[in-house]
Amino acid sequence: MPLQFSQTMQLFFAHNFPLILFSILSIISLILAIKNNSRFYMLLFVAFFVLAFKFEYSKHLLFKIENDMINSIFPEGARGRKYDFIKTVLEFYLPITMNIFGWGILVFNLIIGRKKL
Repeated sequence: MPLQFSQTMQLFFAHNFPLILFSILSIISLILAIKNNSRFYMLLFVAFFVLAFKFEYSKHLLFKIENDMINSIFPEGARGRKYDFIKTVLEFYLPITMNIFGWGILVFNLIIGRKKL
């Protein structure tokens, strides 16, 4: 029994490590933002939250959106340019935008955030 639990936890952490890391950092930065009333920590919270959401979106939400919503709106025979456009935006541009936005806020905040503007 302990071997199964150990393997299960190891696989869980290996599969979800970025989500766990970004979630913990997001919670810590939110607590510090509330405690210190600081824009620096609030931007860190937003950056880590966006990165955690991007990970979850790419792993699980995209598949559900595609199967439940897009395939029901656009049946198999009636797919055209709108379907291709929506699928491209949801699969390619939205994850890249979230990635750039999250890491961009994080880098911007770490470089300029501590300075008084």
